Amino acid sequence: MKFSGSILLIICFCIAIAGCKTEKKQVESTPLLAEQIMGTSGHFRGHSIGDVLDTVVLSEREFLFKRTRDELNYSIPFSPTDSAHFDIAYVFDQFGLFEIQVDIYPATNQETTQFYADFKKIFESRYGQSIEKTGSAFWDVKEAERQIEITLRDESIDYEKPFLSINILEPQSNHY
Repeated sequence: MKFSGSILLIICFCIAIAGCKTEKKQVESTPLLAEQIMGTSGHFRGHSIGDVLDTVVLSEREFLFKRTRDELNYSIPFSPTDSAHFDIAYVFDQFGLFEIQVDIYPATNQETTQFYADFKKIFESRYGQSIEKTGSAFWDVKEAERQIEITLRDESIDYEKPFLSINILEPQSNHY
């Protein structure tokens, strides 16, 4: 009886340890997920303000759900079994890509907070210190001949669900 009780105790202990390791692994993988979403080049996922529509559509083949003359819309799940996802709108005019709107829908508010911190860290490493207000960060960047505005916002309260927004924009007034 003591032997089977000891085995049961060891099994419970192993399950508890495995559960702790899984939880820790999920928290540690969030920065990797933010980096995967963001990509390592361009302003977002290898695309830069000024790119032409055909260039973007050639490299972003999966998850395209709407294409118009001046906009590409994607909805990309974090995984095949998860309802958490992010939507991307690439918006074009006669001068090329001028806006990238990214809406991220994490599963929990805790994930939203972690994503906010991770994306802020990525943008600060690329563009320097942000101008911050509660729940948002802003960068005003001059690259070559382009003025680019980047806004990161936690919009969970306004939408009453976990929701993070990234907007990368070349203001239209620079073209004229």
